[in-house]
Amino acid sequence: MGHLVSGVMPEGFWAVSTEIHLDFVEDPPVDGSVLRAESWVLGRSARAGLAGGRIVDAQGQLIASGTTRLQTVPLADPPGAPEISPDDLDSRLRARSIVDLLDVEYARGASGIEFGPSPMLANPMGNIHGGVLLCASEITGSAALAADAGFRTTSIQISYLRPCPSDEPVTFAPKVIHRGRSLGVVEVSSRNTAGKTCTTATITCSAIR
Repeated sequence: MGHLVSGVMPEGFWAVSTEIHLDFVEDPPVDGSVLRAESWVLGRSARAGLAGGRIVDAQGQLIASGTTRLQTVPLADPPGAPEISPDDLDSRLRARSIVDLLDVEYARGASGIEFGPSPMLANPMGNIHGGVLLCASEITGSAALAADAGFRTTSIQISYLRPCPSDEPVTFAPKVIHRGRSLGVVEVSSRNTAGKTCTTATITCSAIR
């Protein structure tokens, strides 16, 4: 969704996400069949943009839909390609789950997760990509609910408050707002090493019937 906005930025500028909202309708197929992603611009100005999108399966069945809001920022000193060690690249290529791919560790003495410096996950400004922060927030939020409750994530709303540098660790902490028999809501905050909040997300999960 964001490419439609960031892809037309003038030279020296970049578009960063300020909000993303996703709704999940069906679980994606895991049989190797093709998924189709579509996106469109809902509004755009010199300093901001709003885009929508959806993912459908091979039969046209809706899997997920969402919107993203972006704002324009100057890219004064674009960093070069991040230096990635062969061992790090190999371990990511061999990942068998999204947790392995992000190299996530469950935070010691807490119910959240953390991962260390991750240049592989950086955007052109050297910050952790917004989609990665969203994904890590969902992992944290869904894990905070009882594993035997049979919940699945049905929506994610995330706001980006400040950049999250890719050269330092980041921690994700959950706060369960509601956990009933059919619905669970968790707020997840990511924080940098200074303890400042980078993102805040609301993860909504529903019981699978």
